[in-house]
Amino acid sequence: MKRNQRHPSLYFNLSFQGPGGILKRSLQSKFYQKEDSRAEFGHKLEWIQWTCGVDGAGNIAVTEELIK
Repeated sequence: MKRNQRHPSLYFNLSFQGPGGILKRSLQSKFYQKEDSRAEFGHKLEWIQWTCGVDGAGNIAVTEELIK
């Protein structure tokens, strides 16, 4: 891939229906050639845990986020 060329990305738009309403979240993943030094940054995503709360209007919000 040439310099200044954009790297492939995947966008995930998640919607979860719960008893109090709908939770919407977005995730993005970028892909690099294995020779690219940026391919070594960060950690492998194994799981995401969200603790959520519902307010009086029925809006769902993430109150805690754990990532491994």
